[in-house]
Amino acid sequence: GLYTNFIKQYLAMYAYTNYIHLPTLILYGARGTSKSTFANMVADMYPSLYMDWTGSVNSFTPEAEKKLLIVEENICEDKSQYKTLKKYTGQPYLWVNKKYQVEYQVRNNINVILLSNENIPLYVEKNELPTDEMNNQFFVYEFPCLNGTNDAHFQEKLRERLGHYIRTELRSVFEGIDKNYTRYGISVPITVYEKLLFKNNVT
Repeated sequence: GLYTNFIKQYLAMYAYTNYIHLPTLILYGARGTSKSTFANMVADMYPSLYMDWTGSVNSFTPEAEKKLLIVEENICEDKSQYKTLKKYTGQPYLWVNKKYQVEYQVRNNINVILLSNENIPLYVEKNELPTDEMNNQFFVYEFPCLNGTNDAHFQEKLRERLGHYIRTELRSVFEGIDKNYTRYGISVPITVYEKLLFKNNVT
């Protein structure tokens, strides 16, 4: 729909770059609206570099080595998670702490997709609503309900076509992106859903 070009640019940047900070995708809506299908399609680009994540930092941080973190049904709704997301999508380096290993540092390559059925899927600081699409950390979108009968094999069909789509359409999109990257790689629309998210949060 309205944000097709942005989504294509996001997918192209994810496919063809590393260590370029991309915006956090906050996708919410009713069950069965294909939020997870979309997130899983992104994960299928680099399966070994994706991880399901709780959305909060624990003593061990294996997620710091990944390229994509997917948070399903966010259960953390406090200020600490907001700060963690800003850290994970802004700092150039992160510390990796694994059990029985000495802590070490890596370049930050993390991108985050947060999925939720809730109308307020994430705590944010109300007074930090972005005003510039060139400096917007979040893309917030509500998935509408689907019409008609769901195709049980849709995700499998997407996976089969993904390689061709990356090599053709996304390659063309990537070549057309201004390489003088913004803070979050590309211009990020400030959607009505993002405005509502910040408006409805109480700090």
